[in-house]
Amino acid sequence: MKIEQLSLVHYRNITNQTISFTKDINVIVGKNGQGKTNILEAIHYCSTSRSFRVKDDKLCIQTNELLSRIIGQFQVNDYRKQLKVILNQEGKYLFENNKSFTTNKEFIGLVNTVLFSPNDLFLFDGSPKGRRKFIDTELSKLFPEYVESLFSYNRLLKERNSHLKLNVIDKDYISVLDNQMIQYSITINKFRFNFVQYLNKKCPQLFKNFIEEVDWSIQFQLETFIDKDDDAEILKQIYKQNLSKDIMFRSTQLGVHKDDLIVNINGQDIISIASQGQKRIMIIAIKLCLIEYIKEIKKEYPILLLDDVFSEIDEGKRKRFIEFLPKTCQTIVTTTDLSHVQLWEPNRYSVLIIENGQLAKE
Repeated sequence: MKIEQLSLVHYRNITNQTISFTKDINVIVGKNGQGKTNILEAIHYCSTSRSFRVKDDKLCIQTNELLSRIIGQFQVNDYRKQLKVILNQEGKYLFENNKSFTTNKEFIGLVNTVLFSPNDLFLFDGSPKGRRKFIDTELSKLFPEYVESLFSYNRLLKERNSHLKLNVIDKDYISVLDNQMIQYSITINKFRFNFVQYLNKKCPQLFKNFIEEVDWSIQFQLETFIDKDDDAEILKQIYKQNLSKDIMFRSTQLGVHKDDLIVNINGQDIISIASQGQKRIMIIAIKLCLIEYIKEIKKEYPILLLDDVFSEIDEGKRKRFIEFLPKTCQTIVTTTDLSHVQLWEPNRYSVLIIENGQLAKE
């Protein structure tokens, strides 16, 4: 899977720019605030139908402009496809080869990217919502059944919470909603359990390859109200027993929307035992694991987006990180310092210099 060309019009600080990616490793160099991350954000948008930096799409439109456009030319499984995103003040419009989509879920996963960003520390230092978002984003790109179940569950959850805010609660209506939510919950957790199981299989060794000086027992755990073997009847009883609490709080207190991803080191939560540097290495190990997971599912590597990740680790770990990256995987790197990427052989990468939203030279 590769991106061959990216065309941006009125996207953040980029007025009108077409970028060609000519090698497997493409390095975008520039000072902070010049537009490096905007390029990665636009590529990632073609994979997920949303920004990884802001919730409001309108913030991606250049100041004083009415709309913004992203066009990506991709090669996927030996086929070329064009993905297009148009943003305006009313919403977004998504296209594949000029075919329009009415919902985001049809667009998600047409191409796959894996993003490494300094902001990824939210996985451990942030709330469970951030960790759920990570899992949901990655699984949605890979499994149409998952994204369909997630969309449907969230729609039912919104309806259930709205009904719980009424002065008179129809428990029969709540029960009907519960029965539908339970079916989607079982599907959602099946994929989440499998993903966590894969992390447990691959990630500990990847982490130890980076930090050889510690010998930790690492365990990933999905914290959820569902046991792996629970069936619909068991879950109906759980929902029923919890209804009085839901009515009191006027919202759904139990469900897969409360799940969390826990990483335990020697039986303790990584939040309490690991340094910031060790957490950062764990995130890198998780993302490297994700690359292989996507390869197993999709039979080809995703596009790697590395947003100033090398400034966060020392040269020794930088070298190991490059060694572990699949050599046939297209990689797009942003950096303020070209020396960070010179561990690659010079003939493997091209360099693009960006200044104030414009490519200055190659």
